[in-house]
Amino acid sequence: MKKSGLFLLALLSTISICSHKASGAENVPFIDPTPGEISIVASTPIPADQKPSREAFETLIDCGFNMGMETNSFFYFKNIFEILGDLKFKYLINNPDLLNDNRVKFIDQFSRNKHFAGWKVSDEPRYDGLDNLAKQFKALHTADPKALIYMNLIGSNIKVFTGNSKNFSEYIQLIQKKFMPGIWSYDLYPFLEKNGKVSASLPTFYSDLEIFKNISQKTSRPFWTYVQTMAYKAGTLKRPATTEAYLRFAVFTSLAYGAQGIVYWTYGQRASNKNETYYSALVNLKGEKYPAWSIAKKVNGEIKKFNNVFYNCKVKQVKHTGNVIYDGTTKLTGVFGPFTRIGTGTAGATVSEIINGKNTYIVIVSHDAFASQKLTLNLDRGRKVTNLTDTKQTQYSAPRQIDLTLDKGGYLIFRVDE
Repeated sequence: MKKSGLFLLALLSTISICSHKASGAENVPFIDPTPGEISIVASTPIPADQKPSREAFETLIDCGFNMGMETNSFFYFKNIFEILGDLKFKYLINNPDLLNDNRVKFIDQFSRNKHFAGWKVSDEPRYDGLDNLAKQFKALHTADPKALIYMNLIGSNIKVFTGNSKNFSEYIQLIQKKFMPGIWSYDLYPFLEKNGKVSASLPTFYSDLEIFKNISQKTSRPFWTYVQTMAYKAGTLKRPATTEAYLRFAVFTSLAYGAQGIVYWTYGQRASNKNETYYSALVNLKGEKYPAWSIAKKVNGEIKKFNNVFYNCKVKQVKHTGNVIYDGTTKLTGVFGPFTRIGTGTAGATVSEIINGKNTYIVIVSHDAFASQKLTLNLDRGRKVTNLTDTKQTQYSAPRQIDLTLDKGGYLIFRVDE
């Protein structure tokens, strides 16, 4: 090829790269509230019947949380920030005044405080309020352009929230057009309880993760997911108390898709009302620990253990094994990274290839939160991997077959060494 042709090719390549960056730059900036760490967020960090105290926040931090968020008054947050003192803990602030001219009072008081994480402006906004919310969202960004502005979306296509959108992907594109948010966040809980039996509704759970991974990559903005840790009933809908398997399944599937934040709904139990009954969370209304508190501490410790794998990672590909391949997902066939074959039980698994710095990782998360399943890995000739989830961090060299077990709701993480 002539030099002029090479120059043109290089120029076109540069334009393509710059166009991608420009597209991402159109969005509101992402201001990382927990630099260097996956954000582990406690919704309702202080139950209604508990007075905020340093001890309460020390308990939160001991459980592995580095951030809290709730809706409350100006003076409540002022008191909270004073109590936090030298503790390493951030707060996302929500108050109706953020969506009117009184926002200036909040900005002046909190935005430069070391415990300030950002502004939360909405949770599951209704479709008929999107235009006004977008207007106030932009006004808040103009007033405080260096702050994280956060809103959480509903998962799944429900008309009162998604309006006339043909599907959930179209709704997300609508949100992008109206808000160009600096961060993506949504909630969808897979576990249901009926007649004392718990089941998992997985199709929308996986399709949502695909959608948020894709919009995150397209806009160069991270996404957060919610996990359900409060047992409750709303009408005929009932959700169970979390277990170690349920929580680990939800958290590590999200991380395998590239999530940079995990929001616990909720840390503190809420008072029941005429529409919803709240049975338990991580702590009760007085701040006393439920059994799920220790479960959360254990799983949060695992998030921190593998922070170098997931924080600020690049997801190269995600595929699925098993008898059922859910809409929007891709079936794994043949070679995946260093493996010529990945075999699981009929329930299957999520298989993700992740790049972080100079390292490549393979993350495998079971589809089954109720039973364990066998896992067979065939390592390609000349390849080496290390099992990071093995306490011995066993290294395997090809050619060989690796036979392991995926615990219920469990995961395995391999570093690719060659």
